[in-house]
Amino acid sequence: MTRGHEEQVIQWLETNKGKVILPHIGVLTQIERIGASNDNRKKADVILNGKAVSLKDVEGSFLYNKASRKDLLKFLNEKDIIALDHKIKKIHQEQIKRNVNWQDILSRDRFKSLLKILMMDMNMKRGISNHPAELILTHPRKTEHIIDICIYDFEEFFDIFADRWITFALKRHWPDQGDSSESNRAKRMMKDHQNFPWIFDGVSGNGPKSWSNNAPQPTERKTCFSCSIEIASPFKKWGQLRMFRLSLLNSGFFGVNSKILEKVTHDVYNEFGTLVNEQDDQRWETVLTIANSVLLNNS
Repeated sequence: MTRGHEEQVIQWLETNKGKVILPHIGVLTQIERIGASNDNRKKADVILNGKAVSLKDVEGSFLYNKASRKDLLKFLNEKDIIALDHKIKKIHQEQIKRNVNWQDILSRDRFKSLLKILMMDMNMKRGISNHPAELILTHPRKTEHIIDICIYDFEEFFDIFADRWITFALKRHWPDQGDSSESNRAKRMMKDHQNFPWIFDGVSGNGPKSWSNNAPQPTERKTCFSCSIEIASPFKKWGQLRMFRLSLLNSGFFGVNSKILEKVTHDVYNEFGTLVNEQDDQRWETVLTIANSVLLNNS
């Protein structure tokens, strides 16, 4: 079975089977669920018309979650690791935000290669997935309309989302924090010398929500870091995106697939730093010019 936001989008697909056309899929006629929700080897979540599809909540979720330094040593070179070491040390010492641009750490080609392997093919600890993904379906926390979702191959997904929506999230864990699973994660990290550059004396950030009853004295506590890859929409409310796309459709921009609609959304955001939702806005003519250009370039 699937969890939370994945479950709601699968239910939406099941309700709309035979009623919608999806990129790379065509008319949706077959839906098959894959595996258990806690199987971290699973890269695909559902099979649509015979194609294995990974579901990604682009309002905010992790494309890969909680890799240790030891895990990443298998995939990154010394220069990459040193850059991560320096960034994590700075986050710990200067109390700056945990999310950092991947461009500060890796070249575009190296990040793209890493992300493809981790999103589509394998888990760092468990190896090659029993259910690799062929395609990626993006969706919000609550799917209400066909314009809320889109399906991409990896190249398309990376081209649209990588630069503005995806970051490294360098997450803190504390041994003997109240959350036993996170405490045990930190303790496992501390057992391997390859993780030592990501382990520090003292508590940084806001600390955990609580400490266990047997936690050491405050002066003896430590902070450990892991590295996740996070995707998050720059729009605080998904309704803003939905309103923009509906305004486009009401202006006559219809009969195109959702990939083109998504590309227009990103190009307009790049132009104005926000979305223009009202057809009466003086910028709307520019919006339609951008939309028409995207349509012509992808026809």
